[in-house]
Amino acid sequence: MKELKLGLNFSFYVMLSLTAFCLLLSESWLYPDSAQGISKLQQLIALAILGYVLIALGTFIFGRRQFRICSQGVAYRNLFGQQCYLPAEQIRAISAKQIYCFNYTEVSLKERNIRFWSFKLRPSQLERLKLLGY
Repeated sequence: MKELKLGLNFSFYVMLSLTAFCLLLSESWLYPDSAQGISKLQQLIALAILGYVLIALGTFIFGRRQFRICSQGVAYRNLFGQQCYLPAEQIRAISAKQIYCFNYTEVSLKERNIRFWSFKLRPSQLERLKLLGY
């Protein structure tokens, strides 16, 4: 059985980290002391983004987060470690798309589309996808 293992979308995590750091830096410059509620909310959002990035990268490094495409379908683990499987009968197409500097993998199912921002297809893998029938 032929299998494709997708790599980490590093630019996605870099942009998330930069957004979180900009939120942390700007909260002290934009809001005076009277707007403590907004400042605390902004800090909470930035810390939540950084927490997501650290957990996602940690699970990827230790092999707990994966995305595999084979002739039987698509298997992946989500952020919480739950194994998910999409059978080949439900999949219409798999494509790599780009919005500005963000690359993502889109799996088109019969009833909906699923976008995977954390993983990306390399150009060589796109050609192998055609051989698998996607």
